[in-house]
Amino acid sequence: MLISLEFPYLPAQSDATGSPKLQREYGSRAPTSSSKERGLTRSQAIARVPANASPGMFLLLERGGVKLISTAFIATCLMFLVPTAMVEVGADSPPLLDEIVESYDAGIVRTRSLIESLSVSQIMVEPQKDGSNMRARAVLTYVSGKGMKREELSSELLYPVGRYTLESLTGPELGVDEYSLVLSGTEDMEGTLCYRIEVTAVARDMHHFDGTVWISVADHGPVRVVGEIANPPFPVIEITLDKSFVPHGNGMWLVARHSGEVEANLLLGRKRALRHIFYEGYSIVLIEQP
Repeated sequence: MLISLEFPYLPAQSDATGSPKLQREYGSRAPTSSSKERGLTRSQAIARVPANASPGMFLLLERGGVKLISTAFIATCLMFLVPTAMVEVGADSPPLLDEIVESYDAGIVRTRSLIESLSVSQIMVEPQKDGSNMRARAVLTYVSGKGMKREELSSELLYPVGRYTLESLTGPELGVDEYSLVLSGTEDMEGTLCYRIEVTAVARDMHHFDGTVWISVADHGPVRVVGEIANPPFPVIEITLDKSFVPHGNGMWLVARHSGEVEANLLLGRKRALRHIFYEGYSIVLIEQP
């Protein structure tokens, strides 16, 4: 299934360095661009950041569908954001992995079909070179059949923030015809025992990603998703994502934090945007079941 993205425009003043507070909290382990020099991929570095960290503790990202990008300096990012024996999905794969993925995907589809309406507060935080943060607050409102609306309450951000759908708040589907999947064991993630599944997109486009998905052993809900878009659109070089989810009853898991980073190669050099988005106070009305 396609992965949902909502990504910010690239602010000219952003770069790949962490804020002073980030460096104080994590020291040399802070997930900055130097992580690659230490032998870590960006998605591995991001995965080390605590999902429950406060907005001021680490680099701010947001990820989602890509918005249009102008060569002026990105006016738009197209929209559309342990170890055990490894088991790969395929014709001869053990039933465990097939069952996990089938149950996980069914849960994502079921969550979307159960929601009649919802509202949630959205807080965006974007780091600046001087160590300060720029913020925006909004309320997202969804009604089945009418889609999602975003009402901005306040904003210090200089660039548009994207369009949202119900898929923005749920985990990505992992159809075996769209991804190559490997079960690499179980581990604790954010206090939940999870299956750790490595994913590689078969379709190499902006709608699919490579990375890691942690799925709850108890109910096969999404706990965390970390990765990179398989093939970002020109002039974007890299788009990362990091989503953490929390359960909301009835087998539903919805996003609590969505982090992302975009880097583009422009005429005046490379630019990078970082943003974190937090979701608080979900109010959900379910469709009445017959």
